[in-house]
Amino acid sequence: MDLEKIAGLLSGLSRPRITDNFCSRKRSPRSNCRRCKDVCPTGGIMISSDGVTVEECSGCGLCSAACPNGVFHMPDAGERYLMARAREVGQNSPETVVYCLKSTRESRQQLNGVGVACLGQVTAEAMIAMAAESGGSLRFFYRSQDCAGCGVTRGGAVFEENLAVARRLLEAAMIGGQRLLTCASLEKFATRPVSAGKPSEVNESRREFFTSFLKGLRRVPVALADEILGPPEKAQEEKPVWERPGEFASRRRGLADTLRRLGGNQLPQESPVPFPRLAVAGACYFCSACSRLCPAGALRQGEGKEGDQELQVDFSLCTACGLCVDICPQRAMEFQEGLTLGDLVAEEYTNLDKGDNRECPVCGEVYVGNQRAEKCPRCTLFGARIETEGKKAAE
Repeated sequence: MDLEKIAGLLSGLSRPRITDNFCSRKRSPRSNCRRCKDVCPTGGIMISSDGVTVEECSGCGLCSAACPNGVFHMPDAGERYLMARAREVGQNSPETVVYCLKSTRESRQQLNGVGVACLGQVTAEAMIAMAAESGGSLRFFYRSQDCAGCGVTRGGAVFEENLAVARRLLEAAMIGGQRLLTCASLEKFATRPVSAGKPSEVNESRREFFTSFLKGLRRVPVALADEILGPPEKAQEEKPVWERPGEFASRRRGLADTLRRLGGNQLPQESPVPFPRLAVAGACYFCSACSRLCPAGALRQGEGKEGDQELQVDFSLCTACGLCVDICPQRAMEFQEGLTLGDLVAEEYTNLDKGDNRECPVCGEVYVGNQRAEKCPRCTLFGARIETEGKKAAE
């Protein structure tokens, strides 16, 4: 392998890893999802039927937070990495600070905390998991004026949205949002006094370069091994779905596990959570398009005990990516309010809708449909024309 290839591997370490078979836009051209593109500060994300590519990347990680299906993964800032760092820091401190590496000079030096490329890359689920691992409260060093002058234009707004969702989830679980706080000073988290005097004589950009370079060097052997030998084989032992490499990682299922650890058996099952609830609100003919294309496996369809067709959903797997809503030929699927904590932590499939054999009152054909499907699919789509043609044929 030549030096150019090695340099490419090194430069790619700060870019997100992409698992584009989970991308709803790749799975169907009818998907309207563009969450990653909306937050990308460089406009470098390209999505086509061939897959997802990142042409220009700042390494901010906003795409990984915005994508509900886990298409993007930041190698040095994944949720499990953040949880491990929070646990490590929390062993020596009752409070753990999370800070943006770009925000101020102090945030790059002398700190006992968790540094990230952008606060916006920390999802609501990761915030709660980090608070659980740290054993105390989690503080985010956040000053809106820092974000206003940053090239990661949506970073501050995304962080505020994620923090609000995380606090609402903790309140719903009656754990309390006081475990997630913000602060405007880093002085109490410094391992030695932070100087407000003359600037450091160390060239910060050079320090940052060599730090990232050395971190990259430690990872090169693994990257080279994967390049030469291919990715390692999957472990044979059974693991939770969100920990299986190359398989779908459900943030909601990981969140449910964290909330159970924090709240125990005292979680209020009927408490509403800030996620939409999937529902069938129109005529459904059980074509199975939604269950076959769902990237999370949250939907499944099959025959019920009484011989009818059942469409089931596991709300702990549903990411609300919207693919099922976009692809439904009848536009029967929609998101509503009303998802509860009990729905989230149940981790089981429940009936969303069911259908049985019906006779079309227009053409007499037998079809499978729910209670809202009053006519067969053909007559529903072309009803008036079919009736007119039928009368002409009879005459």
